[in-house]
Amino acid sequence: MHSTAIQRTITMALAMVLSFMAEAQDIITTTGESVGKTDILAVATSDPIYSVNPSLMSGVSKGAISVSCAMPYGLSELKQISGKGVVETKLANVTMQVAQSGDKDSHYTQLGGGIARSFGLWSMGFEYYALIHTLTDNQKYSTSFSRIGLHFTPNDRWLISVALHSIEQREIDYEYTTVKMEPTCWTALKWKGSDLFSLMLEVEKRWEHDAIGKAAVAIYPIDKLEVTVGFSSKGQSLSAGVGYKWKGIGLNAGLMHHDQLGVTSAASVSYNFDN
Repeated sequence: MHSTAIQRTITMALAMVLSFMAEAQDIITTTGESVGKTDILAVATSDPIYSVNPSLMSGVSKGAISVSCAMPYGLSELKQISGKGVVETKLANVTMQVAQSGDKDSHYTQLGGGIARSFGLWSMGFEYYALIHTLTDNQKYSTSFSRIGLHFTPNDRWLISVALHSIEQREIDYEYTTVKMEPTCWTALKWKGSDLFSLMLEVEKRWEHDAIGKAAVAIYPIDKLEVTVGFSSKGQSLSAGVGYKWKGIGLNAGLMHHDQLGVTSAASVSYNFDN
């Protein structure tokens, strides 16, 4: 009986630790562009490759690649590194992505890809990822998840975007417990007021958390340069970012301040083969 009680205690403690790791080391990666606009993910300021909505990849011409690095709250234990590519084909655009978050003691590795295609004013996209959680002593646990997206562009000023993450609610099966992959929904709106600025709004809802509201403005003071500022209800966060494009090369950097957890920083570089 005493042995059973000890085993239950160990199991509960392990479940709490693994749940914390799953939440802290987010598998939803951010980029220099998204951090600069308070983690608005379902729309992008100018380069669709930075969006979490796979349907927006249908807007990439010929092809594009990007590499990003983010440091949530200045903690190396939560560091995110990701690389993404999009290739245009006759039937649909094909996406590929590899990402890692965490450190040597606990980190997630994800690898996957998908397709995106436009149907007039509507576009759809689907991606599927394998996920591996590696712990100390090289213990590995795996699962998978999908991501689907839809967006509507009635004209050149408006864009409405919806993306769903991990709707199948798969679990990571550890030795003594399981941790469920939390589904997430993003609903976003982008309005391009003129050639000088655009406005972005987003609501993010993780199934077991309160909804997060986000708003950001992108300003284009001169050709090839964009500046973003934003606000998120998560931690009363304020953000600022800057991006520059030159001959197909895009550079983005962003900072976001959470009122309790501190500063998140990120930087990204991309190349678009259409230039």
